[in-house]
Amino acid sequence: MSERRWTTTPIIALAAMTSLCGCGSEAPPAPPPLRADPPAPVVTPPPDLRADRAPVAPGPATPAPDEVRADRIERAIEPLADVVTIAASVERGSTRYVLYHLDGALLARARIEAQPDGRRRFEVIRDALEACDADHDDYGVFDCRVRAAPDLYLAAEWICPTRQWGVAAIEARGGAFVRVARRSLYAMSCEAASGSPPRVAPRIDARDLDGDGHTELDVRFAVSVPREDASMTGATDGALRFLLDARTLRSQLALTTEYDATFADVAGTASSCEATATFADLDADGHDDVRIRSRCRHDRVDVRRAGARGRDERLETDCPWDAATDAWVCARAIAQELFDASRGGLAAERPEDLRAPHLGADVARQLADAREADDDGADGDDGADGDDGADGDDGADGDDGADEDDGGDGDRGEVRRRALTCRTVVEDPAPPLRVRAGPSSRTEARGELDNGTVLVLVERRGSWARIDAPLAGWVYAANLRERCD
Repeated sequence: MSERRWTTTPIIALAAMTSLCGCGSEAPPAPPPLRADPPAPVVTPPPDLRADRAPVAPGPATPAPDEVRADRIERAIEPLADVVTIAASVERGSTRYVLYHLDGALLARARIEAQPDGRRRFEVIRDALEACDADHDDYGVFDCRVRAAPDLYLAAEWICPTRQWGVAAIEARGGAFVRVARRSLYAMSCEAASGSPPRVAPRIDARDLDGDGHTELDVRFAVSVPREDASMTGATDGALRFLLDARTLRSQLALTTEYDATFADVAGTASSCEATATFADLDADGHDDVRIRSRCRHDRVDVRRAGARGRDERLETDCPWDAATDAWVCARAIAQELFDASRGGLAAERPEDLRAPHLGADVARQLADAREADDDGADGDDGADGDDGADGDDGADGDDGADEDDGGDGDRGEVRRRALTCRTVVEDPAPPLRVRAGPSSRTEARGELDNGTVLVLVERRGSWARIDAPLAGWVYAANLRERCD
């Protein structure tokens, strides 16, 4: 199986039609000239606040049900595990607004292990995921992992290390950091490769953008959307921009500022887009509105039509500020590419909006099988440690070549008796069985073995077994059987 790690990793459509018209016999006054959004400096966390290790139609944020206190900002954002990395932050009054990303797979593991018998439960799930990696090719492994995992972050680890982006409001009180609100901005993005600069530096600014006397947060960051269809090579990269109400973290406007699909989608098209937002009081109401301009290039990818030309697309829409909702409401939805799950990516603003058919469908069966195996193992231990092992004295006292090692040590005697009559063979439901350099599906494949091949087993480690012959290496232990004559 080819191993993939793409260094890569949405905006839900902005709705509501609003018409701008001029009425009366006289022509309406021309709107003032547009001015570009003035650049703001990137604010990075001061040393004492750094991590220990290195759209949506306007709606409510996702505040914490209760305030969370911790001795570090990262733990205030997510108290269950050390999974948070601070990307940027800015202070406004007594509140620090933090742009962060967290490791979704590590958080999923921590949540599983926090349950009763959670460690054993996670071991079973991990073994099932490794079996998917070992037994399926690129076209079936992701579906297998989705069925084997109760959390999509665990399933998507095969595609890339994933991150969830969000923003939190933190206050310092009585020597502790208190999380007063938190909001997920992008549910799943591939982690950038070490040393690879993002196409857009993470940034969060705080200022009054609409002129209503309240602070807005201007948040920007790059993402790489993992593809759940492993047969499509490449990745979906881009950048997002959110305008949020600083009081509630509610979204007021969101758009895709950069989009690059380097693969051919289901329509056979590769696309690249850029979008800009400029601020001006278009309707002369004393509040700045937003004009969005989008430019895209769509190239047709069709091997049957060599040299087929692509097309350019330019779109523009105005988003007047609406006093009733305190948000910018756009006349048409543009610059929404990274929030369109129909394009084949795992695109969603919140983790609970990520969808995958049959997620965790096999978990209950896996746990039941593991409990049955544990029960069988316990019964086997009782038998091995009982009368059969004690009968070593009979062999030691016997006249027919009593060997002290053979009869005196019940365990070793049992192994030798079994070795005379039993052997370990390959029994893979999807042969041939791969032999790998180490106890992981991500290590090099050294060869393949057909069903029925007799093996020399050296040791077992978790769900893997090391063999010496006929080929030295590691194999997935679930695909081995012991046959006795």
